[in-house]
Amino acid sequence: MDWAKIEGYPTADGLLRWGASEQEFDFVWHTGTADPDNWPVQVGQFGECERFDCGLGEFLVRMLTDRTYAFPTSRLDAHFFQSHDFRFSEG
Repeated sequence: MDWAKIEGYPTADGLLRWGASEQEFDFVWHTGTADPDNWPVQVGQFGECERFDCGLGEFLVRMLTDRTYAFPTSRLDAHFFQSHDFRFSEG
């Protein structure tokens, strides 16, 4: 979707949700600038948010590997992917 073509979206200084986790974390961008590459990541759980002053790519790498972030995923010894695409399920 080309956000530049949608008038008023995303709102300046707003929050734009881009994901959620099975641990009930909500992942959002803080849309404070005109350039999406400069939007910091905010993570919230049960009404409390924490801001991470980095881009999405850096945040995801740290979330998966940096134990100082304290996400459940950073404490795993190995990561895996499990598809939930039922088009290819056996049966």
